[in-house]
Amino acid sequence: MKHQAAKSLAENMIEIASHVARDGNDESQFSDSFNMHDNVMYSLPRAHQNAIRELSQELIKKSKATEKISEKYAFRETRRVFAGVISAESPSVHDTSVEIAKVMKAMEEYEVEQTVYLRVRGLRLAQPLTLGNVGFVACTAEVAEKHIADIYEKIGIPWNPKNQIFSTRFSEHFNYNCLAIIKIIAEPFKAFERAHDEARRSLEILQFACLQENFGRNVKFGLDGDQSLVDNIAFLSSTESATGDFSSEGMTLPYVIDSAELANLDSVGALKLAGFLLESKPTQFKESLLRAVHWLSSALTQPEKENRYLHLVIALEALFTPPKGEPISNTIAESTALVISNDLHGRLETKGLVKKCYSNRSTIAHGGKSAVTDKDLGALTIIVWNVIRILIKKTDEFQNQIELRDHFEKLKFSGQGDYLSYDE
Repeated sequence: MKHQAAKSLAENMIEIASHVARDGNDESQFSDSFNMHDNVMYSLPRAHQNAIRELSQELIKKSKATEKISEKYAFRETRRVFAGVISAESPSVHDTSVEIAKVMKAMEEYEVEQTVYLRVRGLRLAQPLTLGNVGFVACTAEVAEKHIADIYEKIGIPWNPKNQIFSTRFSEHFNYNCLAIIKIIAEPFKAFERAHDEARRSLEILQFACLQENFGRNVKFGLDGDQSLVDNIAFLSSTESATGDFSSEGMTLPYVIDSAELANLDSVGALKLAGFLLESKPTQFKESLLRAVHWLSSALTQPEKENRYLHLVIALEALFTPPKGEPISNTIAESTALVISNDLHGRLETKGLVKKCYSNRSTIAHGGKSAVTDKDLGALTIIVWNVIRILIKKTDEFQNQIELRDHFEKLKFSGQGDYLSYDE
């Protein structure tokens, strides 16, 4: 099977190479398509340059190495083989397929573990914390020195903290911040991509847990470089006064995780959520909860109220979107009401509020005017948070959303009145 795949890719590569121009006679055709790499220089029409990139993507798929190999790495390897093809006077399918097969084998068998270090701002840890595949530590000077020594030991170079430029830069970058450490078996480009994804998923769970004790406070934390962490500073002046460093949300505060907050992470289900990240094949119901947490976290980091509102409604959609043909707003509103309310009055009130939210969502999404008030935003945030918190407790009862919907149908028609509290 791999032999056939390599042969097919080789034939495509040789066909693309037939369009290479070297003499530059038709500069108008190739002026934007000049290439220089792996000791070759050539021009190639734009369409065929795109074909090379598509070929590299096929190389990843055929190698079954999507978790270990990035498009950038595969593109580099594809161009290296392509350089050999256009350098040969008469490239053969056999020789080219052999080279491609070697690349595919190397991709599939790549087993080097990378350790990725990412700086996290706004997180204060009293002790190390592990969520999913990510370890978080407070990066003091001593911790930074330990990890620098580990890095030098891995690469086999004697470490002298006084003379190494790399160690100085590492220490300056990470010292006195929170350090996220992720170990990933993948080539460096892919490891970097996956590390950011893994770290963000764990931080999203912390965003969910943070609301328990910090709702309404301007607590901000995240990976270094995230736009939501940028200070919101302005200067105002009028005939009455002048002021600076003004923000309607108040001073930005860190998220402090001490022993009490660790207990809170457990009580709200954040640690259970983090466990889902370690499962190779989590159930569809667990995946829907992680998606809802993603959209809740995204809502909390949006600067515009309308975007926060949209993302909060999408979080409910991730959990309760009905099959085709059923009304979305009614299903989501009823499902939400059945989860968080334990009596008829509460359920009717919640259903009406969520239907209103969904109507506003449609208006905003389609470019209409719909003023989002702080009260509406706060109420919807609390609803989404509570829905996720309660459903985390039910992950052993349901495998997918179909089973969850069937359960809701039984709740609606069981006739047990106020004794159907879902939040046990």
